Amino acid sequence: MAPKSHSKEREAIITRACSDPKYLNKKLGFNPIVDLLTREEQLRYRMKDVDCGMDGYSMAFDQPAGLLAVYDSAGKVIGGIKDKRVLVLPEHRGQGIGAEMIIQAFETGVMHPSTMNVGNSLTTAGRANRKAAHRIAVERAVRAGVDMNPEVLASYADFAPGWTSTHSARSTPKP
Repeated sequence: MAPKSHSKEREAIITRACSDPKYLNKKLGFNPIVDLLTREEQLRYRMKDVDCGMDGYSMAFDQPAGLLAVYDSAGKVIGGIKDKRVLVLPEHRGQGIGAEMIIQAFETGVMHPSTMNVGNSLTTAGRANRKAAHRIAVERAVRAGVDMNPEVLASYADFAPGWTSTHSARSTPKP
């Protein structure tokens, strides 16, 4: 079941809140960036580092709290996941951080793929991040030689023609 989308009005409110930590709106109830920063500050001492594989960024998570934080090279929080809300500050968007956060959230248990769609609406950017995370995860699995469902591979035939569930990492075409 695909997650529903936010209305255009609500998406505009969320976008503004994610861009301006001082922004409050009665229809939102809280500012998600402030919420993430506050929770990260409270839990920083117990968070575990996780390799995010992106130059200039690092990640840490606390699985019981459902929190994953992304830091820039200066150690400043520039995004993260809290309560299934995926956030990246505007100046760090467009670099694949959102997709990588989703993958790491699934791998660390911060978020489970089967619950991401439950009670969660996605913004346009959130939907794009979710699709990108799935594509990246499939690509990595194929490169690692993991046996894949042919229907899943068929979904990516446009960028990975010839991939099959029996390809090894050595014979996998490079996208």
